[in-house]
Amino acid sequence: MDKFNDKYRIDSTRKRNWDYAWKGSYFITICTANREHFFVM
Repeated sequence: MDKFNDKYRIDSTRKRNWDYAWKGSYFITICTANREHFFVM
């Protein structure tokens, strides 16, 4: 039995024809609850 019956499936956001094992720089966005400053330097 499939719990969600593919109701919440979305397409992959990964770039096609890109090998994520290659060396490169990546930008990561992290959102916190209420925009609280969690990672303060």
